[in-house]
Amino acid sequence: MEKLLISACLLGVNCKYNGKNNYNSLIEELKKKYELIPICPEVMGGLSIPRDPSEIKGDLVISNKGNDVTSNYLSGAYQALQLVGISNITKAVLKDGSPSCGSTYIYDGTFTKNRISGMGITAKLLKENNIKIYNENEIEVLLKWKDVGYSTSFLVSSLYKLFFNIVNIVMITTIAALPTKLINVINNSKWIVLLVVLVLSW
Repeated sequence: MEKLLISACLLGVNCKYNGKNNYNSLIEELKKKYELIPICPEVMGGLSIPRDPSEIKGDLVISNKGNDVTSNYLSGAYQALQLVGISNITKAVLKDGSPSCGSTYIYDGTFTKNRISGMGITAKLLKENNIKIYNENEIEVLLKWKDVGYSTSFLVSSLYKLFFNIVNIVMITTIAALPTKLINVINNSKWIVLLVVLVLSW
């Protein structure tokens, strides 16, 4: 079964900054199709549960009390990267909005709940290392692709089949559209060529 990296809070693990979780019921469907490998980069990086909320400011991660926790976030991110390498993981489902796991948005560093486009520390590092990132709102997409079983080779072979089918249809249509006399000429030409070959071989 394919392994899938996932934010532990989405599994119902109480590891959020406030000691709660972000459980998503679609996780139960993912469990049927993937071996889920949970992570919480912030805890892995040495931060406690609960902990002060933090946001990204420029190249730093700062808590709401003004403490620089960048090293904790970087530590957790690199541990996650090491884990995907050891486990041959190519996909991850991460909690959006998190300064660690956000993939489409994060908060702007003012602690006013203002969202901006951006990625969390771990999500960005994983993406830079060719890990496909999904957020909790894309779980259904991930499930559909798994159900269909699409792969690059499958798509390529399907396109080849489609191409040759189109070519065959065009050829059949073209021949069918030829005047009867022309078709007879073509058929007679075959016999003429055969006769010439026989004469020359004699």
